Amino acid sequence: MDTESESISQDKTIPIKN
Repeated sequence: MDTESESISQDKTIPIKN
């Protein structure tokens, strides 16, 4: 979770934004 790009990748596993 360094950059926003990583956040999107993690979103698939851990949907925090959804």
